[in-house]
Amino acid sequence: MLRCLCCFAFAGAMLVNAQTATFIKKTADVKDGTFNLQGPALADMNEDGIPDIISVTATSETAPQLLSVLVSNGAGSFNAQPNQYSIPSNPGYAAQPMVADLNKDGHMDVVVLANNTLYIYLGNGDGTLRSPSTFKPNTTGDLNSAALADFNNDGIPDLIVAVNGVPTLYPGKGDGTFGAAIVASASIQAQYLYVGDFDGDGKLDILAIEEGCGESTCGDALHYLWGDGTGHFPSVTNDPNNNYINLSVFRIVDLNKDGRSDVMGDYEDKTSHAFHSFVFYGQADRTTKEQVLPYLGVPGDFNGDGNLDLALPGYRISYRQADGSYSAPVTFGSGDATGLPLVGDFDKNGKPDILYSVDTATQYYPNSTSYLEIFLNSSSGSSCALPSSVGITVCDPQNGSSVTSPVRLRATAKLSTPVYRFEVWSNGSKIYTGRDTSEIDAQVPLQVGTYSLTFVARSSSGERVEQTISVTVEPTAANCQAPTENGIVICEPAENATVSSPVQVLALAKTGNTYRFELWDVNTGTKLLTVRNSGYMSGSVSLGVGQHWLRFIARRLDGYQVTADRYINVQ
Repeated sequence: MLRCLCCFAFAGAMLVNAQTATFIKKTADVKDGTFNLQGPALADMNEDGIPDIISVTATSETAPQLLSVLVSNGAGSFNAQPNQYSIPSNPGYAAQPMVADLNKDGHMDVVVLANNTLYIYLGNGDGTLRSPSTFKPNTTGDLNSAALADFNNDGIPDLIVAVNGVPTLYPGKGDGTFGAAIVASASIQAQYLYVGDFDGDGKLDILAIEEGCGESTCGDALHYLWGDGTGHFPSVTNDPNNNYINLSVFRIVDLNKDGRSDVMGDYEDKTSHAFHSFVFYGQADRTTKEQVLPYLGVPGDFNGDGNLDLALPGYRISYRQADGSYSAPVTFGSGDATGLPLVGDFDKNGKPDILYSVDTATQYYPNSTSYLEIFLNSSSGSSCALPSSVGITVCDPQNGSSVTSPVRLRATAKLSTPVYRFEVWSNGSKIYTGRDTSEIDAQVPLQVGTYSLTFVARSSSGERVEQTISVTVEPTAANCQAPTENGIVICEPAENATVSSPVQVLALAKTGNTYRFELWDVNTGTKLLTVRNSGYMSGSVSLGVGQHWLRFIARRLDGYQVTADRYINVQ
């Protein structure tokens, strides 16, 4: 069943309330092969700190496909001639390349799934690859989908494969090969597998999609396999909404920067047959919250306001607003491209750039040519550039500063080999983990107090750098202080206040060791907010017009709890 990534509905216009981004356009000719920018991977293959393009191209409509590496030239552009390698399989479909350091030598390697065989190309660190080895599980069936990720936290990428639809894990050995199979869930028949930390517990999970029949009688099924950090998945939950047809996942990304992976894509409604672009926001309680997106685009913070905007076809950006909605598209350039772009920092200035591919060919390789339209971000908004030598640059928060929660974390790291994990620790507890990235830009909730924040960057080969800063988190409402004895102080909203929705909430709790801090609407029995391992609650909730009875509950693991009520009127 084909899945369409370009069929999606558009919503009405919304206002842009933040600065728009500006760009400088460059072009680069690319010979001998076209690049479909909706499918490739970005990775630093020559270790110059700039992402390169890894893609699959074709010699003809019936010939075997080629693996191509288009290397950046260090000046905001790319080499004209890609490095190309044969995929030794029969003519047919090759999936999107997967990139990771499989043999712990500090160089990025590439894996391609083609015709039920995995081809492993070890990297040399200079943009070139070695001849491929093969990995084929001991099965006569189909390999539907595959992904690379470190599920057992040993610093070595593992391979998850849908073998005859069954999600099966092959632990990485650290030498470019994989160990014996571990069945993740025998009851699932998945066509597509995706990886993310959907509940934000620091352990990688799997999203498995099982296709329905494509008709109104049977929708696609979503299964979440929750990782335990050892390479096993003891808990599986199913999305109760079976109303999706032709559901297609476009990207796994932390779109709202809450430390949990979100799912972007589109689907056809089983009942109305209308197409929707969506984001399923990951939740700490292992549920999801759906937001219908007016546009499907490639995420990036183009104007430096801390929110992930969407780069769209047609040289447009839809800017994410403070309330999570998206603006009407704003045109930033012009050209001849028609598809979705790539997003990456192609000139090392700490700001995301946008790249479109224009295919001018009428035949396949070697007569095909294309060119790239590269829009380098020249916005005046703040950026966090890479350090000039091995180390970490912390841009936010500033050392010794006072901030309010949620706290924006912005930092970049440079090692002699690619960064495998980029973490932030607070007073001995890990509060954020970024994988396979040299940049952090995230919002994390912290209760009122003074913190020692340590930023740690690691490579898969064991290299490590760290930097520690001190920061004080202050309340956001005047005279809002934590209780001196066990109890709850509600700073916002005020008692019997008349307010508008969304309602701003600020409360502080003391229990001795708060495990969960919750806000409930007593009249409806609905939980509105949950904060874990903190007695500080700050956020906003949507409430209907009328009177509301709000109850704040702070709980400890031993069952002890304190409560406080607030009555308000929403106009």
